[in-house]
Amino acid sequence: MTITKNTGLTLAVRACALTILSFGVIISASAADNQLREEGMRGSRIAAPAQEPAQASTLTGALSTDLASMLPAQDDTQRKQIDVQNSLRKKPVVAGLLSLAVPGAGQVYTHSYVRAAVYFVAEVVGVAAGIAYGKKGDTKTDEFQAYADQHWSAVKYADFLNTYARKYRADDKNATIDLTASRDVLWSQINAYEEGPWKLGFSHKLPRYGEQQYYELIGKYDQFKYGWDTYPVVNGHPANDSAYDQDIPQQLLDYAAERGKANDFYSASRLAFSLVVVNHFLSAVDGYLAARHYNAGLSSDMSMERIGNRYVAVSRLTLTVGI
Repeated sequence: MTITKNTGLTLAVRACALTILSFGVIISASAADNQLREEGMRGSRIAAPAQEPAQASTLTGALSTDLASMLPAQDDTQRKQIDVQNSLRKKPVVAGLLSLAVPGAGQVYTHSYVRAAVYFVAEVVGVAAGIAYGKKGDTKTDEFQAYADQHWSAVKYADFLNTYARKYRADDKNATIDLTASRDVLWSQINAYEEGPWKLGFSHKLPRYGEQQYYELIGKYDQFKYGWDTYPVVNGHPANDSAYDQDIPQQLLDYAAERGKANDFYSASRLAFSLVVVNHFLSAVDGYLAARHYNAGLSSDMSMERIGNRYVAVSRLTLTVGI
């Protein structure tokens, strides 16, 4: 498969837009989450002191009476504790969608900063590699196309068709192409002759000048070897070759190798952008799981503790966060 310059440019533009979007999404997610955490912690700090006066004023020394009197305060404290806990929970779907849009964003949302860095760095490296290899492909394409423009001639190719092509034809006819005609007329006459009955070789028509297929075919198929300027000339005409697939000029082989390098660069660019897409999906799945793990790390408990000569209900909220 041949990748064109336009394909690499389109992928590069999309990748740049995606990278720019990533900064905004990550910053917004982090800011919103930090605000939520501050509000939750503030609610937790407010909840605990409200119960202490009630506990101290109702203690009688009778266990059943004291426990009964403290239950409403415990329930109220526990309810506020649950509210704080719920406010800190993360939504797995939100985390997954954030990471699908921008790898690492969902991990920032769940405070898994090391994993967020891994996914985001992979995104940046993938986009940078895709753009870099795309540019290398463009540069190499410009080089081999410029070389072809200087060293391959449709007139010389047509001259061979006029002189010796009959031996490869089923009707034993040479071409009658006007070598002085304009480019459009010359191409039309060449293509008309190429459509004739062939018994060997000449399986393709010469594409129009400047097309991607034009630059590919003149360095890919042996029938176009006659147009290269290093193909031998005898008595003012391209030499009569010994066989269709023989006497291939080294110039054609070198040109084909350079064109192959350009295709390799484009293939590497396409692979890099494909890995970028894979990174989005992997980050999305991991973001979803990271949110579930984060929520599983939230726990709360209540206990009675003696402070001075008083017993008070104490609530604890524990958060366990991984990488």
